Amino acid sequence: MSSRPIYSVRLAVISLVLLTLTPLAAGAGGWIEDFSTTQFRNTTVTTAWWDTLSSELKLNPFQPNLVGSYNTPGYAYRLTLSGKYAYIADHLSGLAIVDVSDPAGPSLVGSYDIFSYARGVAVAERYAFVADGAAGLMVMLITDPGGATIAGSYDTPGVAYDVVLAGNYAYVADHTSGLQVIDISIPAFPTLAGSYASSYSIGLDIAGDFLYSANHSYGLDIIDISDPTNPVLAGNYDTDDNAFSVTVAGNYAYVADGLTGLVVLDITDPANPVLAGGYDTPILARDVSINGNYAYLADYNSGLQIIDITDPTNPTLAGSYDTPHYAFGVEAVGEYAFVADYDSGLQVIHIADLIPNPLPAGSSAVPDRARGVAVTGDHLMVGCGNSGVFVMDISDPANPTLAGSYDTDGAAWYFDIQGDYAYQADDSNGLNVFDISDPRSG
Repeated sequence: MSSRPIYSVRLAVISLVLLTLTPLAAGAGGWIEDFSTTQFRNTTVTTAWWDTLSSELKLNPFQPNLVGSYNTPGYAYRLTLSGKYAYIADHLSGLAIVDVSDPAGPSLVGSYDIFSYARGVAVAERYAFVADGAAGLMVMLITDPGGATIAGSYDTPGVAYDVVLAGNYAYVADHTSGLQVIDISIPAFPTLAGSYASSYSIGLDIAGDFLYSANHSYGLDIIDISDPTNPVLAGNYDTDDNAFSVTVAGNYAYVADGLTGLVVLDITDPANPVLAGGYDTPILARDVSINGNYAYLADYNSGLQIIDITDPTNPTLAGSYDTPHYAFGVEAVGEYAFVADYDSGLQVIHIADLIPNPLPAGSSAVPDRARGVAVTGDHLMVGCGNSGVFVMDISDPANPTLAGSYDTDGAAWYFDIQGDYAYQADDSNGLNVFDISDPRSG
């Protein structure tokens, strides 16, 4: 690692930047925010999206726009992302595998025409598990995505619509046959482990010991799967229309509820889910993906609908993009939403921009060159060469003020802070250690 400080200011002016006022990770002589968590996000002054999945800061809202597409041979129904590939349940054409490493130029890598109508897909390591309609669960070996082959299968009693994975089990939404739990510890020989008679199960998600089943006209079932061989009903909520899919984030289940649009349920108590909020999309909500503070809905022939769920009790429209055909499935990752657009195949929508440069919020003159800075709470310590150490009050970032100073014997350079102590490199005078339990005391 270079010994050059993270913050090196050559002018005798300290510029404060909103995006880095509260540090997360320590470095040589300074601190830097890596956006991997929202622990230090100031929600009062920071409206940008801290994308902790990609450790990037992004502007929102953003006008979504199409950046790429690939028209699959069948009817793109649902999809999942894994690595640089989109695995698409392509209905009557089976499984399509599309390379999306260049979102502007997605390209077909391979496909496999299975036996029935592929409606859902999940990926784990070397295998893709396909909900293949009347043929049940198909297990595809995808070590070589361009040459996918069938590794195994299990013919469920109903019509397989969706599949999710947890541990050694595949959970299949089997329509009139409810939930089927398949042991996939040996992928080539899947076997039945258990089942639960949910009515018209067509969309699934898992959070902890609970499986959430979107049951079309029967709403949402919450099923305890702590024992996969014996799933039991924990709770139910009868939505107003047809529940097509569900995604769980935190204490909320977000349901794509057909003509009702987005339904938000508080699932703090899985045995007693309660309505928290909702948003009526223009046409027919069929799938939902959560990314940051936004819900992305595949809304049939109104395309992609983007809903701000910062306050889950009051979702609001943030943007939309009308895809060419019928939006059936969606997965939002990072800067892009990938839409399974039925007869138009895969549509890649740009949904967020990286912030190119932090914006200065305030500044304050110091008597010498500012050579190193470190932040502790509402105070900024500045190493000012021969003028020593200056402590600035930055509780108002737009108006930093002097809180204290200390004239060291050497030339004050860089800092590191641990607890109530600041460790400062003082050029030829060596190391100074400051008690900063009260930064105002000079």
